[in-house]
Amino acid sequence: VIACNTATAYGLEDLRGALERWKLDVPVVGVVEAGAQSVAAGLPREGEPDAVAVLATVGTCSSEAYPRAINRAAGLAGVRAPP
Repeated sequence: VIACNTATAYGLEDLRGALERWKLDVPVVGVVEAGAQSVAAGLPREGEPDAVAVLATVGTCSSEAYPRAINRAAGLAGVRAPP
């Protein structure tokens, strides 16, 4: 588990790629994905979703990892992400 938003935002895909190249079957979970899945689970099935606030460091916000992850998780859950 990468338990830091900024480390997850900037390093998760690189770490997963390295593990794949090294042929190591180690699952890696980042807190951004877990948070985004929780947001998606709470979104309404119909109608306009409310806004979502994420408290994060400047580095995490600059990465735009949360909007991407929330949109991806909402799409997988079949709901509309907030604007």
